[in-house]
Order: sequence, then C-alpha cells, then structure tokens
Amino acid sequence: MKDTLRRAAVLSLAVFTLVSASSCRYTPHMTDIANFETIQIIGVDKGGEHGKEFVVTIVADRPAGEDADPVVGYMTVAGPTFTETMEKINTYATAWHHMGYVDYYLFGENAAKEDIGTYLDYIMRDYESRYSAQVFVVRDGTAAELIANANSKSASLLSMLEGNDGTMRHESTTETMRLIDLVNAMSTDHHCAVIPALSGKDFDFASTTADDLPKQIIVANGYAVIRDYKLTGYIDRDIARGYNMLYGKMYEAPVRVEDPDGYIVVLDVMNTMTEFNTTWSGDKLTEVEYKFYTYMNISEALGKSDILSEADLQYIGKQVSRVLGEEVQSVLDIQRENNVDLIEICERVRMKNPVKWAKIEDDWAEILPEVKVKFSIACTVRRSYDIKEPVAATQSGAEDKK
Repeated sequence: MKDTLRRAAVLSLAVFTLVSASSCRYTPHMTDIANFETIQIIGVDKGGEHGKEFVVTIVADRPAGEDADPVVGYMTVAGPTFTETMEKINTYATAWHHMGYVDYYLFGENAAKEDIGTYLDYIMRDYESRYSAQVFVVRDGTAAELIANANSKSASLLSMLEGNDGTMRHESTTETMRLIDLVNAMSTDHHCAVIPALSGKDFDFASTTADDLPKQIIVANGYAVIRDYKLTGYIDRDIARGYNMLYGKMYEAPVRVEDPDGYIVVLDVMNTMTEFNTTWSGDKLTEVEYKFYTYMNISEALGKSDILSEADLQYIGKQVSRVLGEEVQSVLDIQRENNVDLIEICERVRMKNPVKWAKIEDDWAEILPEVKVKFSIACTVRRSYDIKEPVAATQSGAEDKK
C-alpha cells in the first residue's frame, strides 16, 4: 500500500512539473477581482515625444464593488514598442489588465498610414487576444482623441460602438471587420483590406437633461483602404452603400428618389441578390458582370396622387437603379484608378471558375486592369405597407393621373 501511495505521489509531482513547464507564460498569482480590469477597447496611434512612439489608449471596465456600478476609465501611454507600452500601462495602473475581453481595436489615421502591420504583430502574438474583436480606422484624427471625447458617465464609447451595428443593418453604409479577417485580407497579394472608418462628430445635447455628456459621438465614415499594410485612401460614406452592394453586404437601406410628378418617395431596400458571371477567351478572363436584383418597399410618399400604377412603379424603380448605380460606379472608378481589387473580384472568380482561376492567380495584379467590369440593377417594389395611396392624395390628383 505504501509503495502504491509513493508511486501515486511521484506521478502527481511529475504531472504538476510538466504542466507548469509547458505554460506559455508564467502563471500569475491569484488577484482579488477588485484589483482586476478587463480592457474592452484599445486605441493605437503613432506619435509621442518624437512622433515615432507607439501611443496606446485603453478603455477598461473595473468592478467597483457589490453595491456600485462598474467604473469605466481610459489611460493613454506612449512607448518605443507595443510591448513596452503595455508594460508601462500595467506599471502605472492600480489594477492588472486583461486583454481577453477586448472587443474593439481603433487605429488612428497616422498609425494606419505608417504601417498597421507593426501594431498587429503584438496583438496577434498575445495569447489573450480574441480574433473575433472588431477593428476600425479613425478617420481624420487619433484614437486617443476619439476615446477622450466620446467617453463620459452618461454615454460611453463602448455603447456607441455596440450601436454601430444599427448603422450597418439600417443604412448599409458600413460593415464590421474582425481582427482575423483583417489579417487574412492583408496576407494575400490578390486584394487589399477594406476597414470600416469612424469619426468623431460634435453633437448638440442641449435638448437632453442628462448630465456629464461626451463632447462627441462617433459616426460611421465610409471605409479605409489598406494596401501593403498602409492606409492609401478612403471610400467615402456617400458611396459606401455601393461598395456593400459589390461586396455582397447590402442589408436594409433607405433610398430617396422622385415620383413622375417630382414629389419625394422613400423606399426601403429590404433584400438584394447578386448574380456573378465571367467571360473568358480561352484561359484569359476578359469580363465580369454583376447582376443585382433589389427588392424594396415604399415607406414614404410626399406626393398627392397614387403611384402604384405599373408605369409609375417602373419609373420609380429606374430612379432607384440610377441612384444605386452611381454609387456602385464610383467604387469601381476608385478600384480602376488605384489598380487594386477592392471588392474581391478574385474570390468570386475563384469560386465560379476554380480551374481557370488557378491558371491566372499568380498574374492577377497584371490581369485586373484589363478585365472589364459590368453591372446592372433591377429593382422591384413589393409592398407599400398599410396604405396604397399617399395620405395627402386628393381626388383631383387621382383624376390628373388618369
């Protein structure tokens, strides 16, 4: 029995030694939860004393006790490398910081212009990082300024970022990008990375009764184009919907046009389906074509006559096609001018013709400028919700239509 217990004790000690030795990093000592902060947002800028330092801003949520609300605060620190900057943060702070709960990474414009890859190296190497975290570029500013201006007791930057999904779904002018998707997009030579951009906007809160309001709110501001790990330009917000159509991320979106009488009609785009075709001359890709089928509902009509006749609906559908078509064409113009695959045509070609794609894959950068890109948009009005005629419709207006 003693021999059995001795062997069990030796085996347990050996297992404990192996487990301890195999740890990636040292095992931190137990820490009271009151001395523990979870980082939710990390902002990265290029700046500091000599303009070349890593400037890191963290937004952390620290529990304040059983009977108090959590305390959300932020800290900005500069250092020669990302690693040393994070160590400074943990040195200056009164609590241990944990990166396993980071939901958002904000890259300032200067950092994105410099080389976004130098910042991603630390983030991707850290075993605590969540690859599902979302990434943004701060347009016309720094992440530190945006975090400072958009945080207060009454409204936090975190809640604003969480609300950004509403802009994506209801306007189709932005889209989320995960950390892992950014890294994958930049690891290929066939296309570039297109990251959603944010900006701070001064807001008049005079009509509210809340105290301690932030100086700014955040707004979606198009997309940042990253090529060879550097920011090369933007897709503006007013054509971002066109990018989403080409990329296959068109959700709900209001479109404002005019009816045959010149009155405003607003339609909700509810669904868009895309058909993608390729044209080849032997093994040479000569043309790609996008066929968009858009389905929408009338949400508002400011005219005075019935617009549900077949002729009027066709007219309105053509107006919507024109508006969306101008946005799509603007994105295609940016792609052609910069000779970059913004909309990942290569991926659609690969899925459509995998065998032929394998033959042109290595020469895609040279082939892309020679490929003609065509598109068409067919719009169909499905519903007018609970009423058929405009509320302001008159008998004389109906007679005039006849």
